[in-house]
Amino acid sequence: MTQTCIPCSGGVAPMSDPDIRAELANLHADWVFKDTAIRRRFEFKTFARAMQMANLAGWLGEREGHHPDIAFGWGWCEIALT
Repeated sequence: MTQTCIPCSGGVAPMSDPDIRAELANLHADWVFKDTAIRRRFEFKTFARAMQMANLAGWLGEREGHHPDIAFGWGWCEIALT
């Protein structure tokens, strides 16, 4: 993976709500902006796949130093980034 989170490198001001809403147009349509976070719920056919997604999101968050809120259960995983 060659992309990194530039704002997480420091020296970049947080995005305003209107800027966040404008940038959502560049993401998959399932991402939404709610309660100061962008969120997406992923659906899976098994618990194991949902857990794998949660682990992947956690690993990427740790790598980037930008830790999402992650919730998951049987067949779903929800990621929230602030």
